[in-house]
Amino acid sequence: MSQTSLYCLPVVWFTFFCSAQGGVIERDWKIAGDGLLTYDDVNQREWLDLSETILDQFPGATLEDRYQSVVAETNAGGMFEGFAAAEANDVFALAESAGIDTSSFDYETNQAATRSLMNLLGPTLVFSPDIMLSFGYLEAFSTLPPNRGMREAVIIFLDTPTPFNSGTARFLIGGDDSMSLSTLGVMLYRNAVPEPASWMLLAIGAAAVASTLRSFY
Repeated sequence: MSQTSLYCLPVVWFTFFCSAQGGVIERDWKIAGDGLLTYDDVNQREWLDLSETILDQFPGATLEDRYQSVVAETNAGGMFEGFAAAEANDVFALAESAGIDTSSFDYETNQAATRSLMNLLGPTLVFSPDIMLSFGYLEAFSTLPPNRGMREAVIIFLDTPTPFNSGTARFLIGGDDSMSLSTLGVMLYRNAVPEPASWMLLAIGAAAVASTLRSFY
């Protein structure tokens, strides 16, 4: 191995170590390759894709009945056993892990992180490739006007710039019971098995470099 290659090894392993930390990534749920979970490695939670909890797939006479039907499936023996309905602080933590500035709707600030999280959780309403929305109900009701009494939801919205607007990329909590049942999911998460610890990844990298150096000399 050349001396140049030896110098490059620490850089390669440092890059690998850094890429293995932080953010949110896709995981499988029931079968390999289904990609139905989003793993938040900061808070060590797995979030179920919104496609699995769209309300028109569940029984009930009203929107609230259907929401409760989804939540009932988190009980023992249910299809979502082990999951829990999210609250506002849970989804804010997810958004921050994904790199979204939850205090800003600025397109340039948030578009990349917003699009990435939306692609992971799944959009629930798509007007075009440039205008998409993910809408998932939470375990809470709005207590403030104008949506007092409505079920709160996380709203992830992406509207790219056009000649007529400057675009927006946002993550917010709001109350809205007016959407179609086919565009409303429920935000469910479960505690997850963490990815390999950072110190372990670093140790593996260091051992690999040391082994290569010994073989060279």
